[in-house]
This record gives sequence, structure tokens and C-alpha cells, in this order.
Amino acid sequence: MDGKCPYRVEPLCRAPYCEGLAESGANVAETTVLGGHAASMALFAGLQAVATQRLAEPDSEELRAFVASRVQMARFILDLMASSN
Repeated sequence: MDGKCPYRVEPLCRAPYCEGLAESGANVAETTVLGGHAASMALFAGLQAVATQRLAEPDSEELRAFVASRVQMARFILDLMASSN
């Protein structure tokens, strides 16, 4: 997944999720859903941004691409958290 994909996909998922909450009778603001999504992503994905299991590997293009993908996801999570305030 490239670094732009989460920015495209997240809004497409959030709207139907909020609609489903409303249909079930839950009165939850979209900003609350956004904040919860950002916080859960930070806990479950953001903590893995630093690839400690691969620190001993020699430098390679594959390793650089792997680390770059982790950084892109961390950036997305931080942007999502900032937009939920």
C-alpha cells in the first residue's frame, strides 16, 4: 500500500461507518468517530512504525522501502489525529 492510499480510503470508510451508527440509533459525532479511529490506529499500527526487528539488517533498497512505508503510515495517523481535534 502506498502512502497516499490511507488518505483516499479513510474518508470512504468513515462516512458509511457513521451512517451505520446513526441507523442503529447511536448519536455519535463524526469528529468522535474520527478521533477514535485515529487513536486506535496509533495504538495498533503506530507503535510498529519503528521496525526494531530489522535494525540489525544491512542497508538495502527493500529495507529502505519497508521503513518508508512505516513512516508514511505514521504520518497518516498523525494527520488523522490532528484533523480530529
